[in-house]
Amino acid sequence: MDLAASSAALHRPQNRLYERHFFAVDDRRGTAADDDVPQDYADAALDRIHTMRQFDHHIVARYGGFADADDYYYSVASSHYAGSLRSRR
Repeated sequence: MDLAASSAALHRPQNRLYERHFFAVDDRRGTAADDDVPQDYADAALDRIHTMRQFDHHIVARYGGFADADDYYYSVASSHYAGSLRSRR
């Protein structure tokens, strides 16, 4: 519901294993996909992206049409809709 808090939580020392795993898997996917989309992220300095927030800022926001990571987090947060959800009992 709060992507900024989730991203920050992944970077806490006790959770960095998950963050590292994401980048290890993503690196493997990127290598396999290089032939399919070679120029998509060419100027994104992928080698300097080490956190989810950096990834969200430089990749997700940029290529998704958001101003930055904060704009992305705010725009897609499900918390905007949580109050309008009702149970169907």
